Amino acid sequence: MPRKPQESPEPSALDPTDPAATAAVLDALLASGREHEVLDALRLLAKASGGIGRIAERSGLHRTHLYRVLSPAGNPEMSTIGAVLKTLGLRLAILPEEPTRRGGPGR
Repeated sequence: MPRKPQESPEPSALDPTDPAATAAVLDALLASGREHEVLDALRLLAKASGGIGRIAERSGLHRTHLYRVLSPAGNPEMSTIGAVLKTLGLRLAILPEEPTRRGGPGR
């Protein structure tokens, strides 16, 4: 299924020195169903945090691998996303979905 064109997050909202604000932006992207934009946001954060090479060095991942998985066609594994997030001072979390007006989660 082709991706819907969406606007990428504003670079100004993705501040690598403010993990709480950055986490809120990433969470909003996921909650709104714009998961593919999380990769765009991670790529912007990596560049703003010294570049992909620096993130690769700090995370122990290969630079070429990071360029590939953070590209628009990338499909990173959870371990890769976790390693990148950790170097940015973030982590993955699973939360219950808020119930809708009809009463059921996700309905």
